[in-house]
Amino acid sequence: MDTTELRTLLLRSVALAMACDGEVHEAEVAELRGLAGALPYFDGLDVEAAIARVRTEGTGEAIEAEHLAVLARTPFKERQRFAALEALLAVVAADGVLHPAERSFVRRVKGALAVGDEAFITRFPEHSTLVFGRTDEAFTPLSPFFSRPPPAEDVLP
Repeated sequence: MDTTELRTLLLRSVALAMACDGEVHEAEVAELRGLAGALPYFDGLDVEAAIARVRTEGTGEAIEAEHLAVLARTPFKERQRFAALEALLAVVAADGVLHPAERSFVRRVKGALAVGDEAFITRFPEHSTLVFGRTDEAFTPLSPFFSRPPPAEDVLP
């Protein structure tokens, strides 16, 4: 799978995460746009089309299951798996509220990417409650993690 296909899967994951709670919040859209402008992961991809698609189609079990199946059979490198989760977490955290559907989606993406619990907690210790803890509390948005550009090899297959 080439780099563009991998990055397209990442974008689709983030877009589906925005809508998995039944509503696409403007803070989430703004976060995705900000990530797209700051990171090479989305270079050359039509972020606005991805946002429009998820607003039109929404999500649902069939759409999510199909996407997760594609993620599970895609040969991501470890650093790409973490980059995908980092972008996903940043967007679901953008509105400051964790919806149970967002928590569930992040857990399912984590599983599809074959990222174990210990690896997740080690990489995202302050946000591990997103996957393993309470869902009725606000949490810190992750944007500061993206203040540094990723190494070029993080976006390569």
